[in-house]
Amino acid sequence: MSAFQPIIQQGTHGEYYEVNGIKHTGTFPYEWAKDHKCHPFYVTYGSGPEFCETCRSDGTINGVFVFYCHTCVKNIYNDTIFPKRHDALHLATDEELWEACPYMQGIPISQIGDKVEDDKVEDEEVKDETQDEYLARVIQEEEEEYLRKLEQEEEEARCQERLRYYEEQEQYEAYRDNDDYYDQWDEPYSREYPITRRELAQLPVDMRSAFDPEYQEGLANFRAAAMQK
Repeated sequence: MSAFQPIIQQGTHGEYYEVNGIKHTGTFPYEWAKDHKCHPFYVTYGSGPEFCETCRSDGTINGVFVFYCHTCVKNIYNDTIFPKRHDALHLATDEELWEACPYMQGIPISQIGDKVEDDKVEDEEVKDETQDEYLARVIQEEEEEYLRKLEQEEEEARCQERLRYYEEQEQYEAYRDNDDYYDQWDEPYSREYPITRRELAQLPVDMRSAFDPEYQEGLANFRAAAMQK
């Protein structure tokens, strides 16, 4: 066998060969497997299972790499940077695989790969899952993640509100030993404004202006000055 040809091995489902310790399906172009390209401007962004996590997850069938992910094909192998390569974004049938990847022509999905022991448990869990069930599960997981984030944001808002309350309570505690304590906190502002400073401090922030006599007097002065102009 030529040194420039891969050593084909028989897996549990189909043939494969290895490059840099990564299994590629037996018909995957060897020159591609030896030279998974990087983006010319973003050298840390590489394609293929060795460099791209999406290629490893989306482009692998039964433990062997079969095709590039859609992102790598679009951003790297786009006919202008490097020659066009293949992806199977909506892979569901053998015919769709053959149309997307001509080098897989005639090889059914069921005859691709080399399953390892750790994959068997996962395979048993999803073997009866249809495409519709898969999409429903993905949507549900995304909704649950959104609800978790929303709940986290609401909890953070509640924490901030409690923090503001405790800060106001600290201000209240600081005035308890002050000679003017009763005048400032427990006595009403006036007959017109019977609310005390302590009661005002306990109101929600967005309601305080309606009960704050200093704010209302300032607003009245502003309006009076505006009318005189």
